Amino acid sequence: MDRLEEAFNALAAHIELHGKNGPLNGFIEVGIDLGMLMEDLSDGSDIHQVLSMEGKKAGKLTLIYLMVPVAEEDPLEENYWLELSGVGSPSHAKVWHFKDGVLVDREPIRKAA
Repeated sequence: MDRLEEAFNALAAHIELHGKNGPLNGFIEVGIDLGMLMEDLSDGSDIHQVLSMEGKKAGKLTLIYLMVPVAEEDPLEENYWLELSGVGSPSHAKVWHFKDGVLVDREPIRKAA
C-alpha cells in the first residue's frame, strides 16, 4: 500500500469515527499530519475546505468538506467527499452526509480510472 492509499484509509477511518462531531473534529489536522495541503474556499456563509496531496509518481488524494448554513430550526448538514485517483483502476471515492451529527448517507462511489 502506498502513501496515498494509507492516507485515504486513515482519513476514511477518522471521518467514520469522528465526522459526527462537527467541523472541528480534527480531520484538517489529520490531513495536514499526513502531508496534505489545505485550501480554504469558505465565503462567510459556508465552510468549504479542500485538502489534497499528489503522489510521488502518480495519483492524487482529495478531501472536500462542505457545510452550508441552514436556518436555526433546520438540522446542520455536513458533507465529506474523499477521492483517491490515478493509482490504478478503478479510482476510489467515498461520500459521507451528516445531519445534526447523525450519518444519513454513506456510499462508496465507483468510477472509471
